[in-house]
Amino acid sequence: MIPWLICSIALFVEVNFRGFLLGRLAELEWHWRGADSSKRLAPLALAISTLTFTFDPFMVQTFHHLHWIALWDGLIWGMIWLRTRNLWITIVAHAAEVIVMYSAVRAAIG
Repeated sequence: MIPWLICSIALFVEVNFRGFLLGRLAELEWHWRGADSSKRLAPLALAISTLTFTFDPFMVQTFHHLHWIALWDGLIWGMIWLRTRNLWITIVAHAAEVIVMYSAVRAAIG
């Protein structure tokens, strides 16, 4: 895969799952709990967005049983976003991880 394509996919995925889904669910959870949104975690929102990311049809279809790796990634990137409220950090982390993993697999195979 071409690095700019990986970066584009990472941008789209992070805006969708962390920026939109996790952001909206976290706001709902904070409102529901009556909690201040500054620097608070939203464990229910994090769990729902992580499971949605893990079982995304594209992930399951493309990676088959390896889509479970997304469970770990979704938790880590979600916690980073909840702590920092900076979507660029999660986009860079996502792109960097995929580029490194893809390069390692490609080197091992070929």
